[in-house]
Amino acid sequence: MKTMISTNIIRQFTSDAELLNILKDDNEISPIKEWVEKYINKISLNEILWILLRDNFLSEKDLRIFGIWCAREALKLIESPDIRSVIACDVSEQYANGNVTSEELENAYNEASFVYDDITYTVSDIANYVSDYASFYASLYAAQAAYAIAYINSSSAAYGAASAAASAAHYSKNEYNVFLNKELNELLTYF
Repeated sequence: MKTMISTNIIRQFTSDAELLNILKDDNEISPIKEWVEKYINKISLNEILWILLRDNFLSEKDLRIFGIWCAREALKLIESPDIRSVIACDVSEQYANGNVTSEELENAYNEASFVYDDITYTVSDIANYVSDYASFYASLYAAQAAYAIAYINSSSAAYGAASAAASAAHYSKNEYNVFLNKELNELLTYF
């Protein structure tokens, strides 16, 4: 069975007049892939991801697994990702598969959030001496993607990881929209 989307479903979680003006037909119901194909040039990629990354369309496990994929892709963009970020992805995957507790996930989230804090302080402390801001910000957003995925709410975790990963791609390769396209293509494999 194909997962369906409709304007009425989207109305349940947004009152954005501009978006709803684009989605004029309240009676429109279509499979996700067809809906994306219809609206890909009318709605931003980021907004499409925001719409689809929720439990209306995906299971908690699928949301988390997708977010983990995003975080790992972001970590690939930097030379030496912090092991705590890598562990956050691993623990999140184990959590999605029912192999660790929510307390272990929370610990991984806390450790990974320290990475983000450490990078933030490093950038602010030496910003005047750093010649390559891009690598620092790519590292910062990759760390953010890793700790986002360890968040207990799977919809927030998935969207947070996807957004942060795209920002990491922007700073590391100036490829924000390319990365969003990559994320959307990966997401559509779930439908």
